[in-house]
Amino acid sequence: MKVTQQSLRSSLDQTLEKHKVKESDKGNAIRSGIVSTLTKEFTNWCSEGQVLTIGSYKLGVHSPDSDIDIVCLAPQRYTRQEFQTEFFTRLQSLPDVSYCYGIFRAKVPLIKLVINEIRIDLQYANTDQDIHNLRVEILEEATLLSLNAYRNNDMILTLVPNIESFKSMLRAVKIWAKKRGLYSGIFGFLGGAAWSLLAAKICILYPSLSEPELIYKFFKVYSMWDWSVPICLNPEQNSYAYPTYQGHMTILTPAYPSYNAAYTLTASSYYCIVQELELACKIVKDILEGNQEWQALFEEIDFFQQYRYLLKVTIHASSENDYETWSGLVFSRIKFLMQELEHMYPRPVVVFYNKPFEVVHKSYKVSYNYFIGLNFNFPQNVKVDLRMPIHNFCTVLNEQRPNKSGMSLRINFMPRKDLTYTKQFLRS
Repeated sequence: MKVTQQSLRSSLDQTLEKHKVKESDKGNAIRSGIVSTLTKEFTNWCSEGQVLTIGSYKLGVHSPDSDIDIVCLAPQRYTRQEFQTEFFTRLQSLPDVSYCYGIFRAKVPLIKLVINEIRIDLQYANTDQDIHNLRVEILEEATLLSLNAYRNNDMILTLVPNIESFKSMLRAVKIWAKKRGLYSGIFGFLGGAAWSLLAAKICILYPSLSEPELIYKFFKVYSMWDWSVPICLNPEQNSYAYPTYQGHMTILTPAYPSYNAAYTLTASSYYCIVQELELACKIVKDILEGNQEWQALFEEIDFFQQYRYLLKVTIHASSENDYETWSGLVFSRIKFLMQELEHMYPRPVVVFYNKPFEVVHKSYKVSYNYFIGLNFNFPQNVKVDLRMPIHNFCTVLNEQRPNKSGMSLRINFMPRKDLTYTKQFLRS
């Protein structure tokens, strides 16, 4: 079947539209209003302050379910402690805020908000320097990391030769990664920054290609990539100057100082991504030859058929707000459990499935099950005991509960054949 670039692009646009990868005009107006409200509130607190958007919103590739990521920038004299107390209190009093919680002990502290059902992550940076010409050695680490997120987004938009082609290709890559369970830094895969850098690299290498051709090149190049070689956007970035960044993959951010945006990868997630890149390359090749439709690229992974064993992670909370707080804490630590399981013998493949299943519990208002898939390569007569790492993980997390009477965590091991959710999920 003969296909043209025009027909491929048209069918791609139609398929992406079905997956709602673009925010509506109404949704964009709401988001713009939220940013304006936060800007007004922040500049009322700090007259010289700035509100800088970062992430998917800054790049123009946000979808209806995307967060808005923001850096609140203030002069040096406005301390982080003041931001986390005075400004935090102001946010809590805003009429449209339905959730407001501070995560202040993280490497990059932030305030999580929900306004008009849209999630916002607020970071803070304070410096008197020009943010485009920073003396990084005198900056607090959290300020540097927040400002670098903004600078990296700026550099991507500067280095990419065709912004609209980049956006279209990145939207396709993001929906593919989400459907295949590969999009989440917190669960050991690649986050939005890493996927954006990978997409930008392809656009820089092939500036004259159409969106369908760029998508094919994305999967072709990365399915064959030697991952001992870092991905760099800047030609002046010396790949061999970053030995400390070596991991399963090294995807370097362009702004100085560079960091590895793929630091979140585990051995299992690296294996999954490599396998999925190869499969996607074959699918897109068939699409370009007219043998398949674009929807074939965006089929959701059949997770429960991929893994013989499962860990059921049950998160209980007494309210929606408690659940937001408690699940956020559990998710921020879950990768440590997965990495500990990876180091058991025989070494399993351990993958988190980021799809919640709501359950009814008589003692808690909000309860969800999540699942971790495990595949072991061992003879039938070999027994594997996971009780100790699971018990230790649950004990530590339950001790850290902000509301000990209204939050609970349980993790149970089970063979796939014992899971009633499997049939329910497949039917859905």
